[in-house]
Amino acid sequence: MKVKYLFLFIVFIVVSRTAAQDKWTLGECLHAAYQTNHLLKAATFQEQQARMQLNISKAQRLPVVNMLSGYTRIGRLTTIEFSTSPDAPPRKLTFGTPNRMNLDIRLQMPLFTWQRIKNSVTLATLGLQMNSLEKEKQKLSLTAQVLQAYYGALFGKKILELTRQNVQRTEEYLAVTKRRYAAGQLPRLEMLRARVKLKNEQSRLQSARAEYEKSLAFLARVTGKSPGSIEPDGQIKFVPLSVDEREYVQRALEKRPELRQLNGQKAMLVTQQKIASAGNKPNLGLVSSYSVMNGFDPMNPEKFFTNYNIGLQLSWPLFDGFKARFQAQGLYYNQKALEEQTKEIEENIKLQIRRALISLKQATQKIESQKANIELASEALSLAQKQYNQGVISSLDLLDAQKALLQTEMAYWQAVFSHILAKIELCKATANFSVFEDQM
Repeated sequence: MKVKYLFLFIVFIVVSRTAAQDKWTLGECLHAAYQTNHLLKAATFQEQQARMQLNISKAQRLPVVNMLSGYTRIGRLTTIEFSTSPDAPPRKLTFGTPNRMNLDIRLQMPLFTWQRIKNSVTLATLGLQMNSLEKEKQKLSLTAQVLQAYYGALFGKKILELTRQNVQRTEEYLAVTKRRYAAGQLPRLEMLRARVKLKNEQSRLQSARAEYEKSLAFLARVTGKSPGSIEPDGQIKFVPLSVDEREYVQRALEKRPELRQLNGQKAMLVTQQKIASAGNKPNLGLVSSYSVMNGFDPMNPEKFFTNYNIGLQLSWPLFDGFKARFQAQGLYYNQKALEEQTKEIEENIKLQIRRALISLKQATQKIESQKANIELASEALSLAQKQYNQGVISSLDLLDAQKALLQTEMAYWQAVFSHILAKIELCKATANFSVFEDQM
């Protein structure tokens, strides 16, 4: 029984570790982030609230029907006594009833509002578009975060692999040193140097593993998962990108949510100007009511009577203290301010694209140069290992060759990661991440 429980415990541990190390593609990470991000959810709720505001604006076109009902208990009624003949007792005439009830149904409907309702609907429609753009902007920002986290984790994984390979090379170097020391070919100093080198590389491996775990924690954070539950599926690689600054600038000026929001704000200001200008214009509405009440007939006060009325209501503010005029002028100056803000954002977008393209070019050049250097450094290390085994060169020469290869490999993959980060910045600037679709 103990063996059985031990076997089940081992199976549980293996299954748990497997489940805790799920490998996710870039597309899966993006999908999870879109489903769990709190700011994106908040933007979705704000978009729904703006849609409800649009429905409220449209409801102004429909008639408003109100029902009013009341009950009144009258303690003392007006009574008149009169005689019909000298011999007959006096008669009493009571006005009203002690239980007074009424029911009114009133209808109001705008007929002519100088396009106030139309402009308010237009304003609400623009508000909905603004909220949709805010949601789009939040989604673009989240996409950039996921891409940075995903490729940052892949970069950390690659650095961990390179560091582990260097530890293996150092272990091989230590094994050769031990063998030559045992044969009396090397002094003890060489043995101590090899051991110190291995300790240093093992410490570097621990640091690389810690950095990789940090990158996994950030990836889990942006995707809404628990730390250590996922890791990226794939390998970091260099994917060249064609560069056309004019095309990227044109695309950015058309697609950036910030510019589209400013254009929407300009349209909203124009609509608000129309609403403000109509502040001193007349309104015409339909008014109608239908009522049911008792106590209306003094001869039969308990009887219920019905009545209705229908008419037109005109309201015209003849003087508003120049309020509408001042409001229109204030909105005009707001529009001019938005135009200046638009120019500033356009210049910043052009600068952002130019800087991203420069970074892409620099990273590409470094990748090409370091790729050739890796071949040279690998050949140099292979030759140094053979010569060290034969006792032709010292351990310092071998360690220099190992260090040169590691630094060259690190520089190459750092350039690849910098190239990816520059592409992410370019995609953010143009509001288009289609260059990463092949990896999703």
